[in-house]
Amino acid sequence: MSASERIGEQAGSRAAVALWAAAVLFLAVGVAKLALYADFTADSGAGCRSEQNPGFTAACEQFAPVAWYGPYWLAVAGSIVFALLFAAAAVLADRGRRPVRFAMAATLLAIALAVVPGVFDLDWRFAVAAASEADAWVAEYVRDGVPSWYGPVETALLVLAAVAALLGAEWLRRSPARQ
Repeated sequence: MSASERIGEQAGSRAAVALWAAAVLFLAVGVAKLALYADFTADSGAGCRSEQNPGFTAACEQFAPVAWYGPYWLAVAGSIVFALLFAAAAVLADRGRRPVRFAMAATLLAIALAVVPGVFDLDWRFAVAAASEADAWVAEYVRDGVPSWYGPVETALLVLAAVAALLGAEWLRRSPARQ
């Protein structure tokens, strides 16, 4: 085996490891959100029934709670979908293929649709912006119930996942074609 073939094989192996890391990190974000779901729904119900809510008699009676449940489930689904995409890219890279376009597309989509919204807390901003006054109050009540450690941990996981995905895609791009 020549030196360039060994280097190419090492780059492919590193790429697969980085893509697996991205998959695991995205899965960890999704699992963390699922683990907090019981608290999320309990806080939602308590916020709907709270007499401190400015419109508590009308809060949560209509379809409006989708304003805070929708972004929550979209974030869970997105994390799991991106974990699956990166796992698929890692499997292809492990098998000696070069799924460069697939990995780059998954990386760019993950950064645009999961990492940026997660880091800048856009799910909660949209939940509050899309809700009525009473439901916005409930969304804020739910937000206050999120453990203080969760935001920094989620941000760290998302940033690490993005870095791993970028490294994996770049290492795939630099690895020579293998048969």
